[in-house]
Amino acid sequence: MPNPVMSELNRLQHIFNSIINELNQTTQQQQVDDVEAIPQLQMPGGLDLPTSETQNSEDNSNTNKVENLFKKLLLIIAICVLLIVFLPIYVIYMILMFLFVFTVSIYNKIHQGKYSNLRNTDPSDIARRFIMNFDERIGNNLAGIDSSDPMEDQDQPNTLIEEGHLGEIGRPDFLECAYSQALYIVKKDIRWLLCYIESGENQECVDFTKEVLVHPVFLKFIKNKNFLVWGGDISDSEAFQVCNQFNITKLPFLGLLCMTVNQIPTSSGMQQSEPVLSLVSKIQGYKDLETTIHKLQRAYSKYNPIVSQLKRDNPESLQGVVRELQDEALQNSIRRIRPLRNSYSREPQRRSREEKRLQWLKWRKSTLEPEPNEPGQYARLAIKFPDGSRKQIKIGKTSSLEKIYATLECMYLNEVELGDATVYQCPDDYEHEYRFRIYTVMPKQIIPMSSNITIEETTSIYPSGNLVVEMVVD
Repeated sequence: MPNPVMSELNRLQHIFNSIINELNQTTQQQQVDDVEAIPQLQMPGGLDLPTSETQNSEDNSNTNKVENLFKKLLLIIAICVLLIVFLPIYVIYMILMFLFVFTVSIYNKIHQGKYSNLRNTDPSDIARRFIMNFDERIGNNLAGIDSSDPMEDQDQPNTLIEEGHLGEIGRPDFLECAYSQALYIVKKDIRWLLCYIESGENQECVDFTKEVLVHPVFLKFIKNKNFLVWGGDISDSEAFQVCNQFNITKLPFLGLLCMTVNQIPTSSGMQQSEPVLSLVSKIQGYKDLETTIHKLQRAYSKYNPIVSQLKRDNPESLQGVVRELQDEALQNSIRRIRPLRNSYSREPQRRSREEKRLQWLKWRKSTLEPEPNEPGQYARLAIKFPDGSRKQIKIGKTSSLEKIYATLECMYLNEVELGDATVYQCPDDYEHEYRFRIYTVMPKQIIPMSSNITIEETTSIYPSGNLVVEMVVD
């Protein structure tokens, strides 16, 4: 039986005993008073003989005893009835309350566990959360949409968007992907990977971030060497596994990885093994800027000839170069042929459609709302255009995916100017066709041009995302 029930029974028993004691004391006092009230006839040398008045007093005393006994019985019966009726109800109530509290606690644990697993097992969310925490720690804010410092290295693959330069404080361009996916990119494209692991509660990590990672000299060094950068916090499971893999004993950790080959002695001479991904430089704990760059430069100078040779011998890399040359030649041919083809088309019809298209662009631009600035009410999108330029825009989370296409078409791909007091109307008998497509970065998926799907329903771009614009060839 639960402890509250036992305590309640003990309290009732104590009350019951107190009532019985008071009744007994009252009865005894009544008897003493009755005895004292009877007059005594004392005769010298004789016996005390009861009178009629004495007899009446004895009868009254007997009557009072019977009444007191009857009251005691009624009180005992009432207490027993209360215990029989209310005690089971109280026990059932306590059991139900215990079961309810137990069920609610179990449900909360299961529900919280499911939410935590769904949130923590997504590598993109973990990487994005690390980057946001990193920016918050260094006090970084977005510098704006226009980027005045475009990336100089054009041999970056189209699957990566570098947006570290868009902030007020420069930082490494961390990959928003899992560590395994970063290794896949390094192996496939024969690249260099700089792996950084920290702990937000370690003061050495904070000092290393401020004095090394965001230093302009370090940023220029990794940019000139064309390093990919992946970062993580030791509190995340993936970064913790990386630490165990490399036997990291002190944070912050900075490791440089690349593809290497080993010389294997055989009976016919030395032969090279298959390329393997290796950790060629390992920095543990706080190191100053000069020491950090010196160690990375020494490893880069030693292994870069091997990496360059592997890149030249890699068939996929050669196919990528050939594909880029073919695409460039195709685009040049299209640009040369398009004026000739348009000259043979019907000029009036073409002019009419182009005028309607321009009218539609002006009308659509006049309907675009300004960028929202309320936190949590917009999606932050980093856009890479076909000419290599990069922009960053904010679009309300309740807007449709079609608004992304309209914003890029009216604001960036076509410079449409509006009059101050002009009211624009949508042209009749005109259906606008967007001549480009928008894709996510990793994995590469097309963003549909839909007016029914909102941005907040698309997890690949909300609350932030990297997008690539590709023109459609007619």
